[in-house]
Amino acid sequence: MSLTIRSAGPADAELVYSYIRALAAYHDDLDLVTADAGQIEEALSADPPYIHADIAEWDGKPVGGTIWVYMFSTFTGQRNIFLIDLYLDDAMRGRGLGRAMLQHLAARCVKEGVPKLEWTVMNHNKPAIGFYEALGAESSNLATTYWLEGDTLEAVAQP
Repeated sequence: MSLTIRSAGPADAELVYSYIRALAAYHDDLDLVTADAGQIEEALSADPPYIHADIAEWDGKPVGGTIWVYMFSTFTGQRNIFLIDLYLDDAMRGRGLGRAMLQHLAARCVKEGVPKLEWTVMNHNKPAIGFYEALGAESSNLATTYWLEGDTLEAVAQP
């Protein structure tokens, strides 16, 4: 039994989209997914890509993936990697694959001289929080995430 992690490309858009939906279902938020596979393909195809994704394969079969982007820190003057989603099939959890997927991104950071790998986790996702803390990941309560969208976004955009 072997694990490989490879970069995803536009041809993987349907698979990446299926992981987005599966992760949303896990959080009981499937109704919030308005994206479609075509938008994911476009994001992976853009030059430069809007998102990056990696696919974890166990014995050649896809079992999970990550979606991530480069961010820039104005405080440090350096780019960071921000992990948007990490998904692993339920049957594959507890085998070290999630750790391997994070290790893969951490190795990319080290290779590219990117000093920080960052992500958010839902406060109710206790299994993920325990997993991340067991890795030695640190959390911060220095900030709370806010956003504007829909009618509110349009209202704020008006002069």
